[in-house]
Amino acid sequence: MDCAALPTLWRRLESSCAAAPPDRRLRPLVLPDPRHRTQIGHAIELTFPSRQDGRRLKRDLEQGGLADPNHPVAVMRWLGGRVDRYSPTFRETFTDFQIAWRSGARALTDHRFWSGWRMVVETWRPTDVPEAFRVVSDEWGKYQLIAMDGEPTTLSRVEAASPPGLRHLLTNGSPVLLREIDWGQWTWVGRGRSAGREAQAALIREKTHSASLLAQLDRAVVSEAPGWAFTTAVDLVAGTAVRDAVSDDDLIDVRFAGVPRIDGGRLSRPSFPIRLLTTGPVESVTLSGAVAEQLELQRSGPREWLITPTVPVEGHAQVSVKATCGDIVRSLSLRRSALAPVLGKELPDRFLIDEEASGFAPTRAEAVATRFEDHESAATACPQQGLLDLVEYLAARPWVMPLSGLLELVDTLPKADAAGKWSILRALLEAGVIEPLRVRGWRGGAAIARSARAVLVPQQDVCRLRLDGVINEVLASRVQGIADRLGLGVSIGPGVGDWSLPLLSVEGDREALLALAAEVGVTCEYISPDLAGHVRPRDAVPNADGSTHGARQLVRMADTRLADRGIQLSLCRREAEDAPPVWLVQASEGEPRYWTHRHLALLDACGLAGVAPFDIRDGLLTANVPGVFLPLPVARWLRLATGVPPGPFDGGYAYKTTPCVEAMIREFMGMDRPDSSRFQRPRPAGRGRGPGMAFASGSSVEVLPIWRWARVNRGASR
Repeated sequence: MDCAALPTLWRRLESSCAAAPPDRRLRPLVLPDPRHRTQIGHAIELTFPSRQDGRRLKRDLEQGGLADPNHPVAVMRWLGGRVDRYSPTFRETFTDFQIAWRSGARALTDHRFWSGWRMVVETWRPTDVPEAFRVVSDEWGKYQLIAMDGEPTTLSRVEAASPPGLRHLLTNGSPVLLREIDWGQWTWVGRGRSAGREAQAALIREKTHSASLLAQLDRAVVSEAPGWAFTTAVDLVAGTAVRDAVSDDDLIDVRFAGVPRIDGGRLSRPSFPIRLLTTGPVESVTLSGAVAEQLELQRSGPREWLITPTVPVEGHAQVSVKATCGDIVRSLSLRRSALAPVLGKELPDRFLIDEEASGFAPTRAEAVATRFEDHESAATACPQQGLLDLVEYLAARPWVMPLSGLLELVDTLPKADAAGKWSILRALLEAGVIEPLRVRGWRGGAAIARSARAVLVPQQDVCRLRLDGVINEVLASRVQGIADRLGLGVSIGPGVGDWSLPLLSVEGDREALLALAAEVGVTCEYISPDLAGHVRPRDAVPNADGSTHGARQLVRMADTRLADRGIQLSLCRREAEDAPPVWLVQASEGEPRYWTHRHLALLDACGLAGVAPFDIRDGLLTANVPGVFLPLPVARWLRLATGVPPGPFDGGYAYKTTPCVEAMIREFMGMDRPDSSRFQRPRPAGRGRGPGMAFASGSSVEVLPIWRWARVNRGASR
């Protein structure tokens, strides 16, 4: 085979790469010496290391002795006594790297030797595997150990199955440095100086630290790890004092973190800054390119910068890192929305969708006779940018997330403090964006992004298709394009407040709407005509078992009417901390009633106390008792029926109603009766002692203890 033209083609490619504009994102091609291979020499020499050298490197790495594969001094010291075993090309490339290093150059991360070395190290599986276990936090501020398969584990099991490096730390009681791999999840950083710099938390053995040091650490107990604690005060832990120090021996490099990677780039939304981490003696970092004006760069630490988009950005930016010993340039690809989110994956058996087993599950019908009113909203509420950014984040990172991590993510949104992270979380749940999960063996809950679906809602004159789930910008634009082609109208309905997610609706003929749903690729359902398939709060049966939850804490309720009527609310935990807590509703007399969620327990408490949990005024359903929400399936149905998403409103939480829906809600919640106590579950009357007698007096009801009734009517029958 004649390959005489290959050298000419290589030289043309070298010239083309050198002449390419910066926006092409092409690295320069430096052709190596072809040596004696005049035709295929360039191809062979560009492959570094060669296959034989790569196999030899892996064998030497398996034998050990390398302290830190990411530190150039350690690598050169380790490889210096072995370099004679390798090919001449390898030796020359290694020698060239050593000469450049000793001359003071530190911008060598793109050097041929270092690029090839990192490629071999990444494919080599070292004995110290960082992902040996995980530490997961829950929404109650507790921590527990999780095995790599997601099942709960103990520290003794982790130590028995851990690699030698981690086992040595656990045996000696040394701090185990952790890095956050996702919101609310940490894992071991591994060994080496560069790994220690990534530490964001640590597991510490308390008896190996002085009382004065422990007093400075913000410690948290870790279940199934007796004697150990979790702390984020990493700078005070032994062995991390110089982790932020800038060393002249480190190569200059850049790494991006903090946001999900999607479609070959990083998610670029104003609410989520991109972390830029550097190594080596970096002096300054600058941004350039077409989208640089839409990015704000701010230094946040000795080795960290934050890149914050002022608006959602799509494009490329050049990151220039300047230092006295060399400069490097990196390209940062930015994506404002995920093109094709991977949602709807099958959950492992240990995950269970929450609130479906609470007795409030709806029924679905294939045809709806009810014609819901078309709500003509004059609302001008503009959704918070942070809420829209969060939807894009969930679309880019669609897998299971601990509920504590999701709450932490919500808490970072701008202006989230005013509405409260729990109310915002509830708005996301009721908007169908996320699905609540319970995890077998976990104390805390979890959540997962919910795939999009379409719901047909018949109205007076037309039919509407309302989209539920994670609807990001890409999917919304697809719906708009298909609707325009089919001649359908598209509208975006605002919510009750600026922390309510807008609802995307399509109006038109029923068959055309079904065709649109099929083309978009979402399942289509019909809205239930009423709430007949839901269990009314007054008929709901407690959905939890708290008989083994011995640790009980009385919760002070904001509404004093409940306590005045002998109703107590307690948070119950198991001493073993191996199950989620439950909520106990206890009347002065009666059996204990356990619930999985606080808002369900409050609904039950309102029923026992004869207190109306909600009120309807000016078309808004608002809570009379702080912390009360509609059952999740009912709230989702109400959002689709009215076309107005619920959410935080005027210091509380509100749902929109229409005349047709309001009648259904009043009947469902028992609000159509003159007095709320008449339709609640019977409870002991009069001081909570003995039975009582109820008498109607006009529009009210008078309840007398049986002893008082007997005294008043003594001798009346004679």
